[in-house]
Amino acid sequence: MLETAFDSFSYWNPIWALSLSPILAITFLFWVEKWLLSSPNTLPWMGERSGFFPRISACLRDKNESVPGLKAGYSTFGSKGKFFVKPDMAFQPQIMVSQEHLRWFLDQPQDVLSIWAHRLEKMALEFILLGHNDTFFLDVIHHKMARNLGKLQGVLVEEVSRNMDAALGADTENWVEANVWVTVEKVIVLALMRILVGQSVCRNDTFWKDAKGFMNAFGFSSILIGRILPKFLKSILGWPLSGLTLIRQRKLMNKWYIPLVEERFTNLLKMSQDPDFDYTPPQDLITWTLDSLLRTGNVERCPNSITRRLAFMVSVAVPSVQIVTTNIIHDMLSSPSDMKVREHLYNEIANALDTSPGKGWADQHLLPQGKVIPKEGITLPSWQQLPKGTWLGIPVVGIHSDENIYPNAAKYEPFRFCNRKPGEELDEKDAAIPVTSTGVVNVTDIFLPFGAGKSACPGRFLASHVMKLTIAYLLYNYELKPYSQRPLNNVIFGNIIPNKEATMIVRRRKA
Repeated sequence: MLETAFDSFSYWNPIWALSLSPILAITFLFWVEKWLLSSPNTLPWMGERSGFFPRISACLRDKNESVPGLKAGYSTFGSKGKFFVKPDMAFQPQIMVSQEHLRWFLDQPQDVLSIWAHRLEKMALEFILLGHNDTFFLDVIHHKMARNLGKLQGVLVEEVSRNMDAALGADTENWVEANVWVTVEKVIVLALMRILVGQSVCRNDTFWKDAKGFMNAFGFSSILIGRILPKFLKSILGWPLSGLTLIRQRKLMNKWYIPLVEERFTNLLKMSQDPDFDYTPPQDLITWTLDSLLRTGNVERCPNSITRRLAFMVSVAVPSVQIVTTNIIHDMLSSPSDMKVREHLYNEIANALDTSPGKGWADQHLLPQGKVIPKEGITLPSWQQLPKGTWLGIPVVGIHSDENIYPNAAKYEPFRFCNRKPGEELDEKDAAIPVTSTGVVNVTDIFLPFGAGKSACPGRFLASHVMKLTIAYLLYNYELKPYSQRPLNNVIFGNIIPNKEATMIVRRRKA
């Protein structure tokens, strides 16, 4: 009898497997709920509801409720100075820091709460940027790029005008329909590339095809490895899943960046050693970085270290600026007619533009998140203890939607940050004061489009400059038909992406 019973377990029986499946599934769900999603029980979860596996359910709902859920979570907890947990559809919840404790968050040293470690993990950069140390590179961007923007006005205008005219044409009689996302890509990409890598490659279609191939592969691997793959599998599957990204990165580096950097480095080195050497280097990020390295004598890092970071810069900078510029156009074309947004902006551009000889367009007149580093974790100002590896972030959407900070926050007000509204009736004294606005690059604890504190995006000066030039050139040179309804955005892993199929109807203005 015992032998017969033992024999029944010795062979594969599909009925046994099917009977055990519900038990295994429930056990797995219980493990995810109680261990993987076990942030401090004293911290409230936004969107958590009563029922079976409430935190798993909250994570699954995050796909459709990410933005409204974050606004509700901030309103319920964050606006009252409380930390709270934001669920995540990839089951990697994040602790949200209230606006009241934002300064505490930003003041934490990098060996306690590391913004860079968070980016490495979330974007799977440890598989792309080997031997990473971006301090020097970011310093060059912050200092050299910002200081040289005025000198590069003519170069930027040349790229913006050239590519806008090519994308939308010069027909002053007929209206043309153009895809907004594609048009912005053609204009923004080449203008940014001109500053990042120079004219010699920025107008080459094959270069952009290779750069875009790496950018798409990098985006895919960042989501797959950094956001979806469980942490305990990253060390095993991270490298194989990064294969396509690494192949395209190597192709981009070997074919374009390494020859370009090596040639530039050789010429700059000769120029530093021989005052009579006749060479005028292009003013772009490659030149500024190499020049800084030569001044410090730190030449052994060339060119591989620089080329990897160039590839990464393109993959991060281009989509971010493209998303914001596309949303600006959608907002302009869908604004209420009584606001006269396009008319006011056109008048401002026309009044600022000096059309006298030698002047005109060429006249020169990324949110912080952190990862807990110490073995013992970190203690919040509210005395909750967070373990090592916990992700912390700032609920930017909630802060920007706070009615106590921005009245009528949910309403689109294009002149919200101006000292007065254009066309507003004023007495003679106030009317003499020009319309001014808060600079988009001026980050504060309540205005966070480019992050905050020391982690604020160092490239925000270039990004905002290119966006303003693009919008200004579009409005000044083209008529645009308004939308009857704004194209809806999509939310992917908490990122708000504009509708890529939306079009605009434009016509070249007559001279």
